[in-house]
Formats: sequence, C-alpha cells, structure tokens
Amino acid sequence: MIPSPISCDDNVALLAPVTKQAIECVVKTMPVDKAPNPDGLLAEFYRRYSNVVALGVTDAMEYLFYSARFPNDWKATFISLISKVSAP
Repeated sequence: MIPSPISCDDNVALLAPVTKQAIECVVKTMPVDKAPNPDGLLAEFYRRYSNVVALGVTDAMEYLFYSARFPNDWKATFISLISKVSAP
C-alpha cells in the first residue's frame, strides 16, 4: 500500500471553508509594493480596503468550492517579455 502524502489533519484543513479572516491574513502578508494580479492593483490597495475585498474574495472562493467552476476570465493571463540588458 502506498501511503498518502497528505495527512488527515492536512486534508481537513484543505477542505475547510475559506474564511474572511484567512483572506485578511493573506492580504496582510503580501508585500505592499507588489501587484498580485494582472489588474495592476498593489497589495497596499487590498490592505487598505481588506474589510471590503475580503468579503468579496470569500464569496468567490465559496462559489468556486461548491460549484467546482472557475470563471473563464480567471483563466486568462498576461505574458510580458522582459528584455535582458547588461546595465539598466
């Protein structure tokens, strides 16, 4: 028998609902000068308005878990070419 790489405790944590508090915790750990998404909004925006943003993200995560469907626009990505230069 091959042992499971995920423990029972880990499995319970992975299947637990996403909470507003968990989203707020993640937002607080993001570097403030980085944009986590292609929308270009900096983490500072998400921190400042975390009380509003966290609720929307929580609702979206619940939808994803219960429907098992990602909106098509969430599957899109931007590709940016970064040229290599010897000196900026």
